[in-house]
Amino acid sequence: MVFSSLAVGMLIAWGSVDAGELVVLLLFLLHFPTVIAVYIIYYGARDHSCTEILVE
Repeated sequence: MVFSSLAVGMLIAWGSVDAGELVVLLLFLLHFPTVIAVYIIYYGARDHSCTEILVE
C-alpha cells in the first residue's frame, strides 16, 4: 500500500493526472482484489475448462 501511495504521489508531482483520474486510480487501487476476483469469475465462467474446475 505504501508503494501505491508513493506511485500516486509521483504522478501528482509530475502533473500527469488530474483530480478525476486520481479518484479513479484510488478507487481502482482500493478495489483491485475485487476487480481481479470478478474478472476471474466472469471470464472463467466463459471458459469451459475453468468452469469444469470450478464445478469440481
